[in-house]
Amino acid sequence: MTFVDQLTIICCIDEFDKLTIEETFSERNSQMGQERIQLTDSIKEIVTKMCDGNPGALTALCEIIKDKEIDPPSFCGSIGAILLFDTLGIHGTEIYVLWNDQCHRDTRQLVMLMKACQLGFIGNEKIVAMAKDQMRQHIMSEEELNILDDQVCDALPRFRRRKIKVEGTKENA
Repeated sequence: MTFVDQLTIICCIDEFDKLTIEETFSERNSQMGQERIQLTDSIKEIVTKMCDGNPGALTALCEIIKDKEIDPPSFCGSIGAILLFDTLGIHGTEIYVLWNDQCHRDTRQLVMLMKACQLGFIGNEKIVAMAKDQMRQHIMSEEELNILDDQVCDALPRFRRRKIKVEGTKENA
């Protein structure tokens, strides 16, 4: 899938309620500093700014936007994780590193990590260090991820539970 194809998909995704987005951006931008996302940005503009031309980041962002069932009651929908990337200064390659290296291209796990950060279960510094870590020195262990996952799912009962692999069978929910 080309960059243009992915941007076309974004344009076809249902737009969020404009008022809700404006209220969310206004709140966030009044508290933050150097974010790229502006109040008036469309989803296409947000993704373009955030991916920094990195096709892996573009794919990760498209996957976040497409999967609305990870955290159904989330106030901002899938845009929440993307806003947090921007707030933390995570863009382009750094989004790709988190999604690919830390989360093994598991979009649910990436959103879970960002929710864990929002809920205070993991520090901003740890997320930023993992995102900037192209040498994989700050990768979280499976045990650490499981603990975070349990904390997020306990705090947010409607957050999609992870699929558990049972030895010798296909994945089970």
